[in-house]
Amino acid sequence: MKLAFIEAMRGWVAGDDGKEHPIAFEVRARQADRPGHFALEGVMYAPPWVTETEARGTLIIAPLLRSLTYRVEFGDLTLRAQKHPSIFALKKTMTEMDTTISRGDQIIARGMMRFDLGETIPFVASWLQIRTDAARRLQAGATLLERKRIAG
Repeated sequence: MKLAFIEAMRGWVAGDDGKEHPIAFEVRARQADRPGHFALEGVMYAPPWVTETEARGTLIIAPLLRSLTYRVEFGDLTLRAQKHPSIFALKKTMTEMDTTISRGDQIIARGMMRFDLGETIPFVASWLQIRTDAARRLQAGATLLERKRIAG
């Protein structure tokens, strides 16, 4: 059985305009064919660039390198972020990640995203394949995006 889970991250990025903008994603991660590789699919929120859109990408969990590397594509933009777990600061290093948003090779925003510890129970339950509020929210977001696409 392949692993799957749902993760939500939220934070702020500063754009080229110097202003801070909210950013969030909620994705389902499904184990790919290679160990430590996951395919991501979900919803991205990153105004002023997008208000709500489909997001797809990858998560690579590399324990030997002590890194979790996210690449999330939405429209013509790419979010890149990394967590670097450390046993000496486990809470901070597993819940915070430096984040960039780029268009092509040009970085257009930098910031920080965080995992809300209040979402720990739905996160853990999603690993156990239990139908959770997080799963329902993710499905509702995907359904809404599909309706918007069909409606034009």
